[in-house]
Amino acid sequence: MILCEFRGNWYLSTGISAANGCTLRCGARMPHPAGFKPLPPVGALLYGSVFEIEAITFFPIIRRLEYPLRPVMWHPEREEPILKCYLDNSELTRDLTCYNDLARWNRIYKERKAALWADGWHWSDPREGCEKYLHVDELEKIEGPPPEGPS
Repeated sequence: MILCEFRGNWYLSTGISAANGCTLRCGARMPHPAGFKPLPPVGALLYGSVFEIEAITFFPIIRRLEYPLRPVMWHPEREEPILKCYLDNSELTRDLTCYNDLARWNRIYKERKAALWADGWHWSDPREGCEKYLHVDELEKIEGPPPEGPS
């Protein structure tokens, strides 16, 4: 999923389709164009296709605290653009070069993980990454070209 903005509202997209359309997803309570449909099974998200590609701004890279994030879904109960973001555990150690000092590497990893935990990030499995709902204004957004995808 890719964060994008269309006519002043925030959406998630999988990219541009072969037909030069773009499917956008938003939370059921978020502002959206007429004609958007509930996404099965519960209708907490809505989706619709847009063919005004030049009016969409894509943000293929989003970050928080210098970590790259992957957008997952919109908060199902909020009108504001609150996005669930995923942070892979491997990002916590990407810049470490002290692999020969395992104790130091482990200490730094634990410190970074503790800081994220204190900031409200949650792990469903300690071996996997963590998730947190964030308002889009809390994210560093880097604009880029529209990706091609199975929109």
